[in-house]
Amino acid sequence: MSFDVGNKIILSFDVEHWYLGFKLRGITSWQEDSWRDKNNIEIILSILEKNNCRSTFFVTGEYAESYPEVVKGIYEKGHEIACHGYSHDFIYNQSPKVFKQETIRSKNILSDLINNEINGYRAASWSINNDSLWALDIIYEAGFKYDSSIYPTKNHRYGIYNAYNKPYKIQLSNNRDIIEVPPQTLKVGNLRLPVCGGVYLRVFPLWMHKWAINRSNNLGFPGSVMLHPHELDPDPPIIKIGLEGWLIKYFRITKVKSILENILSEYNSITYNQFLKEYDHDKFPKNSFSL
Repeated sequence: MSFDVGNKIILSFDVEHWYLGFKLRGITSWQEDSWRDKNNIEIILSILEKNNCRSTFFVTGEYAESYPEVVKGIYEKGHEIACHGYSHDFIYNQSPKVFKQETIRSKNILSDLINNEINGYRAASWSINNDSLWALDIIYEAGFKYDSSIYPTKNHRYGIYNAYNKPYKIQLSNNRDIIEVPPQTLKVGNLRLPVCGGVYLRVFPLWMHKWAINRSNNLGFPGSVMLHPHELDPDPPIIKIGLEGWLIKYFRITKVKSILENILSEYNSITYNQFLKEYDHDKFPKNSFSL
C-alpha cells in the first residue's frame, strides 16, 4: 500500500441510546434520562471543534427517530453520518429478512434527515462474524459503499480472528465486492489485541494505542479510534452491574475525555468518507471468506 497518511486516524462514534448496555444485560434499574443522549453528543462536538477534527458518527435508526435535530446538528458541523442499524440488535440474532428490513429502514431515516447519501454501515457490537457473513450481501444491496463491522480479533460476542487488520475488499456473490475498514488491533507476537476503541481504550495504556496507530501509519493507512457517547458522560448514573458491564460502563470512565484529547492533539482525525476519497481502492487486498 502507498498512501501519505502523515499522522492520521479515522475517528468514529457509535451512537445509540445511552442505556442500551444496561438493557442488553437485563438490568432494569436505570431511568431513561433522555438528556444524556443529547448532552454527551454536545460534549463530543465541542471536543472535535476545539481540535478542528472531523469524525464519522454511526447512528442507529431508533436514535435518529428520537433525536432528529441532534443528527442534523452533527452533519451540519461537517461530520459524516453513517448507519449503525436500526434497533442495535446483534445481526446473528436476526433473520436475513428482518435484518434487511431494519437496514433499509435505518438508511432511509438517516439519508432523509441529512438529505444526502449514507455510505457506511457498522453492525451493532461488531456482530458480523462467521455466522452472519450473509449480511454483507444485504449491506451491499442496500447501497452502502463500505462496511466497518468485522473485528479482526476474538470476543465471545464478535470477531473473525483471521480477518485482515487493514482496509480490504470483501468479494461477494456475483463478482461484487464491498470495502471493509476494520477497527484497530495491535499484533504482539501471536496475539491480536483490540485497541483504540471502547473499553479497550481505557484498559490498555495510552502508549499501546499510539504504538498501534503509528504502525498503521507506517504501513500507509490511518489508524482508527472509536468511542461511544456514553463514555464521555461526565457524571454517569451508578447502577449495580456485573464485572463485564462495570468494565464497559465505569472502568476509568473519567479518563476518556483526556485520553481522546491527547490523541487528537497528536493525530489529525478524518472521516471514513474522507479516507475512501483519498485512497486508491485498487490497492486494497481482497478476501472472500469463502462466501
